[in-house]
Amino acid sequence: MDEEDPSRSVVAVNPNLESSLLLVPIALGLCIYIFTFCSQRVKGRLFGQSLYTSIRWKESELRGVQHTHMSLFTLLGFDTFTAIFGIMYMAFVLRDVCQREALGCLIISKMWMAFRRLSLSQHLITALVAVLFLYRPKWASGIRLVGKCLDAPPFILVIVTVRLFPGVIVAVDVFNLLLMVSIAVVCLKQAQTRMAKQRRLLGVLAAVTYVLVCLPNAVLDCLLLKSHDYLPLAFDVFCITNFYFVLDALLFYLVLKINVEEEEPQYEAAIREV
Repeated sequence: MDEEDPSRSVVAVNPNLESSLLLVPIALGLCIYIFTFCSQRVKGRLFGQSLYTSIRWKESELRGVQHTHMSLFTLLGFDTFTAIFGIMYMAFVLRDVCQREALGCLIISKMWMAFRRLSLSQHLITALVAVLFLYRPKWASGIRLVGKCLDAPPFILVIVTVRLFPGVIVAVDVFNLLLMVSIAVVCLKQAQTRMAKQRRLLGVLAAVTYVLVCLPNAVLDCLLLKSHDYLPLAFDVFCITNFYFVLDALLFYLVLKINVEEEEPQYEAAIREV
């Protein structure tokens, strides 16, 4: 890939339309997050307890569904940073700041794209951790470790993806594909139970996110690696597919909604089978 020209960050064709496509999903996603915490206050407090326990380095005290909460927190964090950098970049474009401060605008746009990639990967990681837990509750501790290991590569890649190294971009796209395949395999192995239907719902949501958001972005990655001429198209697609904020919020709702009281007997029964 050629050395990036700072002026390449100015790719908005219709700023007013694109700002709407960017901001409306963020607002809708925020509403769903607020609704989730307001409608599930008990689960919200449990989520807070899980976070507090992890911060104190006492993750061994986590029980049952709490093992999925750290992935939710990471997803929420990535979405927050993606929204912040996306809004900053759009504000720069609307106020023509990019014409005067091209380098600063380029940095903001790259940070937006980097955290956007992280959010998409984390959506699939969170879905995989949730369906794995619901599939084999006795794997709870191991699933927590799986989630932490899967969280590590995106954190490490956040710096290098800002520079958009071709190898890293391809690695992220392949990583997302492997996550989606893993989710599909686990969901297809479910027994026909009510909880299995809930797990499949998580799988369907992950599949929708991959097909409608991750896959188009992967195609654009291939095009951008060949030529910068596709930047305007890429910016349009990034804005149009920004509805993934709503999908992230829905995933957060579904995972947080997992009934602790119903899962706990399954968890205990699974432990006794070992």
